[in-house]
Amino acid sequence: MDRAPSRIIREHGLLTVAPFDAPPEATLEWTERFLAQMGGAGMLLHASDYPQWHHGDGPAALLGQLSPAERTQVLSGNATDLYGLDEEAPCAPTA
Repeated sequence: MDRAPSRIIREHGLLTVAPFDAPPEATLEWTERFLAQMGGAGMLLHASDYPQWHHGDGPAALLGQLSPAERTQVLSGNATDLYGLDEEAPCAPTA
């Protein structure tokens, strides 16, 4: 291998925020440490895991600790980049 496995994963994979087992009281310090280990908010995609139900609200705890820019990146920016979508395009097709 010419790179560390963690680097290869960061180059070719993304993770979702659901299901997500965060501590009950996710602090800013915990969130910053988690993001540093993951490689930043650019590694995360929003997901609801619907119709599954999981105890607790880990995704909301994590999203609540992100900066506004990081939150936008996780909720829409990373998926927009991944799928090559136009950020300004309407959400529904027009007739």
